[in-house]
Amino acid sequence: MIIDISDTIKAYLSAFSYARKFGLFRYLWLSGFISLLIGGGIFLLAYSLSDNIGNILNGWWNWEWGSDVINKVSNVVSGLLVGVVGLFLYKYIVIIIIGPIMSPLSERLEEGLLGISDGEALSLARIMKEMIRGTTLALRNLIRELFFTILLLIVSLIPIMALATTPLIYIVQSYYLGFGNMDYYLERHFGFKDSIHFVRKYRWVAITNGALFILTLLIPILGLFLAPFLCTIAATVACVQRNEVLHEVIEDAYV
Repeated sequence: MIIDISDTIKAYLSAFSYARKFGLFRYLWLSGFISLLIGGGIFLLAYSLSDNIGNILNGWWNWEWGSDVINKVSNVVSGLLVGVVGLFLYKYIVIIIIGPIMSPLSERLEEGLLGISDGEALSLARIMKEMIRGTTLALRNLIRELFFTILLLIVSLIPIMALATTPLIYIVQSYYLGFGNMDYYLERHFGFKDSIHFVRKYRWVAITNGALFILTLLIPILGLFLAPFLCTIAATVACVQRNEVLHEVIEDAYV
């Protein structure tokens, strides 16, 4: 756990160094611009709806007794709901749209780190295969994340419980966000089930990567621009370090 967290943070902090060493900055501009447009639009829409959601929650309590407490709780819940929904929409839209940019980024980085290529040329058949697999995995993750997030949001309606559910929602969001970033690498080496097992085994890589992504988004404007690029690099580095099967293949090739 500690090693996974530490390695992921180190890879994130060294992302620009990797990008400079292996000439990866060309992937930053387009992915950053797309992320900025999508994220800005979603979070502006979510912010404009936050007051309406708070008023709806307040309207459910028609008694004077406890109205102050309900008002405070509804403000916390509405803010939490808007933030979760906004991040949820942004995350999956960005992963789908910039996937064709982040997958080559991950591949070029891996080739630079290992000094070898997987030998598979880019083709229409390969792109279609990766899109089908990626879509299937994304739907699987979306359903699971929705289940856990909605369950925690329901629990957060109970006064004071929001203090406990907020960090748990953050962990859930981080895990599946990190999963998506790791999958830009995993899609080249593992099938559907093996990718899931890999991420479960190194769950703290996924959680840390996703948490860093979310923290990066807190930087106004620049965070939206940089987050996908930095965290894809960090995820790829961490996965390369942990892909024992690939390391065995490389060792055999040089024997």
